[in-house]
Amino acid sequence: MNQFNPELQSSANNESKIVFDDGKYRILQCDGKSCYQYYTPTCVRDRVWRLWWNDRDATLYFIVDENTPSSNSIVTPIIVGENSKVTTFNACNETSLIEIIEIYPNLSKILYENFDSNSTYDVLMKIKMGLRDSNGYKYDKFSLREVDDSFNDITLNEKNPGKSMIKLHFNYEEYLRLFYPVNDNEWGDNVQYIISLKRGYMDNPFNDYSQVETDFNDGYLVGSFNQESFQKLVEIGKFLFPKEFEGNVTFPNDSDKLSMLCEKISTIFSREVSNIIEEYQMLDDRARVEGVLEHVDENFCNEFDRFGIFPTDCFLNYVTTVNILESLFVQYNMKGFTINDLLRRIVEVNNLEGDNYQENYYDYYGTFDSESFNKEVSRRLDDILEKIEGDDTFFTNLTEYRKLLDAVSKFGFQKWNIVPSGDKKRFFIKDIDNETNKVKLIVRSDVTGKNENREYDLEGFNNFLYNRELFP
Repeated sequence: MNQFNPELQSSANNESKIVFDDGKYRILQCDGKSCYQYYTPTCVRDRVWRLWWNDRDATLYFIVDENTPSSNSIVTPIIVGENSKVTTFNACNETSLIEIIEIYPNLSKILYENFDSNSTYDVLMKIKMGLRDSNGYKYDKFSLREVDDSFNDITLNEKNPGKSMIKLHFNYEEYLRLFYPVNDNEWGDNVQYIISLKRGYMDNPFNDYSQVETDFNDGYLVGSFNQESFQKLVEIGKFLFPKEFEGNVTFPNDSDKLSMLCEKISTIFSREVSNIIEEYQMLDDRARVEGVLEHVDENFCNEFDRFGIFPTDCFLNYVTTVNILESLFVQYNMKGFTINDLLRRIVEVNNLEGDNYQENYYDYYGTFDSESFNKEVSRRLDDILEKIEGDDTFFTNLTEYRKLLDAVSKFGFQKWNIVPSGDKKRFFIKDIDNETNKVKLIVRSDVTGKNENREYDLEGFNNFLYNRELFP
């Protein structure tokens, strides 16, 4: 049968109950088949039947627009089914209660009063109108949390409910994810990266040991020494390279001398130098982590201030009002979505996405703990000075050691040099043995390509350098 069949009008009226009627609109509760057949638009009849008649607990309602002739009235079906699920129709399309309220704004209060909705936006509207929750109670933190996980609490303003204060809560990871695309692995990994820094879990340090070791041997780390540590280093230099360290030595003006000294003490006092390198590496990493996390806090904590959402505890707790949240849902066309979805949409529209910290971590640096570093440096340089000055067994003959060191330093440690005599050979200085006063070399023949380990005292080293050998 067609909609508004005259033969069904009488029985339809008997099977319907008026919920609301202001002369322009009627809301009817339908309690029989004739009522269903009379009012239901033809194009949605099958769908309405399945939702209503096949669910014994469902209730069927109609909004009837009485501004149009009865034979051509606009009728909007509403079905309240299991667990108070509301299904509505606009013309021939299934839609949401939010959209129906937009079509009939004058009916918003009566619709909110009679049809329960778990939409965050709907709940905000109910609070704004002074309505109660589905159990007839004033909204509190418990009823709000059932609607949206981001709700934490509410302070109701009885005189002006729209100004009621809403408290929001997020966990650290949840809040961070607002600023990174959900399905973009390149950027999404930044969240886990930041969290790992926050929790102190780092798979790889910013600077590996070998890099810091190179910086020490090249003399760059001397720039982080305070005056006390620098003077102790110079004292060591006066023992090992007395000619080079005569007079006033400064950094970076005497960087070549300091590099030569650092390279040398790295070979003969490896344990002490290793302690210095490890301390620097740890403190440098800590400063870089601090720099990233400080920028994260500065960049994300107050990003929603301009939208009326303010932090009480950055990343975790925020406050706003019912009016502000409701207007943001409207402004960003996010009715029917959660608060989390709304904030993510605000980030996208306003280009508030976070930096790629995982890739650009060198752009951020906190405060290097120079005091702790120099305490360790001073302690280890004292250990070295004590060995040089007080332990007769460390240098068998310091004078002879210095002579050999002076000869060796013209070439440098840990690199290949050509033998000056003209022999087709190269040599690589590994170290000087402080107990035997012999230089340890690797000698390579350019003819055969073979390597040979050798040790020379000062006289033997000079003979090797300047006198051709009988055998290649």
